[in-house]
Amino acid sequence: RKAPVRGTADAREQSVRVVSIDLLGQMLAALFQLKRQHLDAPLVFPQPRAEVDEDAQPTDAGEDAACVCGRGYDGEFMLDCDKCHRWFHGKCVGISGDESVVLQEWFCDACLLSSAVAEQRQRITRLLALLDGASTSGHAEAETGRLDVLCSETEVTKQL
Repeated sequence: RKAPVRGTADAREQSVRVVSIDLLGQMLAALFQLKRQHLDAPLVFPQPRAEVDEDAQPTDAGEDAACVCGRGYDGEFMLDCDKCHRWFHGKCVGISGDESVVLQEWFCDACLLSSAVAEQRQRITRLLALLDGASTSGHAEAETGRLDVLCSETEVTKQL
């Protein structure tokens, strides 16, 4: 029997290391690109409208009929979000225009996410308040900083 050649095993191991480092570099570059995209265009939640005309139509002045598809009002069935009052084509949000199905209340995905973020932020605030009550009060500044980090829209969205 011949003993395995050590040089071949070393070359193979070196090749695997080079490929691994290359893949790691590609993954880090992709993560850096995603981070840059987020910094250039951060997540923005729609603001609720204070004054609302419940009988408004997407063609009325002052109404935002800019659906997610970008087409705007084109005669098709549209829904009005009950929080931000932006109009969406029923087809674009998966709701048929069948008049037998009348929704009492409907929220767009952005408003649903915004509400979920707000609820999660409240939960985190309550949990940290419980922890703060159990610990000494000398760390108030550190806890406030931690709360700001944990309750940022980005962090709360990640947790969802």
